[in-house]
Amino acid sequence: MKKSILIIDDDDLTAIQLEGVLGASFTITHATNGEEGIALAGKSAFDLVLLDVEMPVLSGYEVCRQLKSKAATSALPVIFISAHTETEDRLAGYDAGGDDYLTKPLVPADLRSKVAVVLRNQEKNAELAAQVQVSSNAAVVAMTTANDAERIVRFLREIVGFTGFGSIIDATLALLTEYGLDASIQLRATNGTLSRNRNGFCSPLEESVLTRMAGAERIVDFGQRSAFNFAHVSIVVSNMPRSDEEHIRIKDNVVMIAEAVDIHMSSLELMLEAISRGDTLLGLLHQNSTMLREVEKRLGEQRQKGVAILDTLVRDIEKSFYTMGLTEEQELHLQSLARNAIAELYGEAVETDAIMKSLGEGLDAALQQELRGAADASLEENRIELF
Repeated sequence: MKKSILIIDDDDLTAIQLEGVLGASFTITHATNGEEGIALAGKSAFDLVLLDVEMPVLSGYEVCRQLKSKAATSALPVIFISAHTETEDRLAGYDAGGDDYLTKPLVPADLRSKVAVVLRNQEKNAELAAQVQVSSNAAVVAMTTANDAERIVRFLREIVGFTGFGSIIDATLALLTEYGLDASIQLRATNGTLSRNRNGFCSPLEESVLTRMAGAERIVDFGQRSAFNFAHVSIVVSNMPRSDEEHIRIKDNVVMIAEAVDIHMSSLELMLEAISRGDTLLGLLHQNSTMLREVEKRLGEQRQKGVAILDTLVRDIEKSFYTMGLTEEQELHLQSLARNAIAELYGEAVETDAIMKSLGEGLDAALQQELRGAADASLEENRIELF
C-alpha cells in the first residue's frame, strides 16, 4: 500500500511539480492553504506533510506549530519548502517542529532523498517510542526526590566506563529525561559524528541545526529551545522551563552535563591517538630490529673473510722467510708481530659481535614488550567503538 503525502501550498505550480516527482510512489493530496491543510490532516492519516513556508493568513511555521500541538497530528513529520536559505529560516523551521527543510528551486533527486530519509526515521522512531516512553517514565518517577548534585555525580561515575558514542548519548539522554527535558544530542570526533534524540534518530533538519551549533556560542537561545555547545558535543533542549528560577537552574545543570561529556570525549580521542602512535612506533621498532639482524649477519661474514685473508698473509710471510735471509730471531719477531695483529683484530671482531648481539637481544626484548602492549591496546581499541 502506498504511503500518503499531504501537500500544503498555495502555489498550484509547485504542487503540480511535487506531484510529478512523487506521484508514482505516493498517494498525493493537495491543500491550497493552511486552514484546509490542518483540517485534512486531522481527518485523514497521512505519512508526511510537504509544507510551503510563505502562505497567506497562516504561514507554514504557524501551520506546523498547530499540527504539532494536536495529539492526532503531533507525530506527523513535516518537510518545509521555501525559497529562503538563511540559517535563521532553518532555525525557525526547526523551532516550529519541522523535520527537514527543502529550498527552491526543487531538485527531484534531493526531494525524493529527503522524503525517503524522513519516512525511514519516522518508522524507526515509532518502533522505539513505546520502549522509550516506558523507560523515561520510570526514570522520572525514580529520580523525583534526588537532588541535582547526586544525579550529576552518578552520571560522571557512569560515563567513565563508556567508550562508544551510542552508550554516552543514551546515558546523557536518560539524565536529561530525569530533569523532564526533551533533548537532542550530537557527539563529534575526528572520525565522525552521531546525532540522536530520546526517540531515536534525529530528523535531517534537527541534525543540521546540531551541526551548525558546533561553531556557535556556549549557550544559544532560540524560541523555546536552548543549545549548549562544546567542542565535542552539542545539546539542544526543546522544552526549557519558563520560570526564571527553574530556567537558570536547568541551564546550569545542562552546561555541567555537556562539559562532562566533552571532557570524556576528549579523553577518548587522546586514547585513540596514543594507540595510533604506539602502532607506528611498534612498526619502526620491528623495522630497526630486522635491519640490525642484517647488519650483524654481514659483519659476521666480513669477519670470517678477514680472518681467512690474515691467515693466508701469515703463511705467505712464513714462506718468504726462506728467501729473505733473516735470522731466526728476526723471523720469530715478525711472526709475533703478525700474530699479535691478528689476535687484536679478532678480539675487536669478537667484541663487536658481543655488542651487536646485546643490541639485538635488547631490541628483541623491547619488541616483545611492545607486542604485548600492542595486544592490550588492540583489546582496548576494540572496545572504543565510536559508532
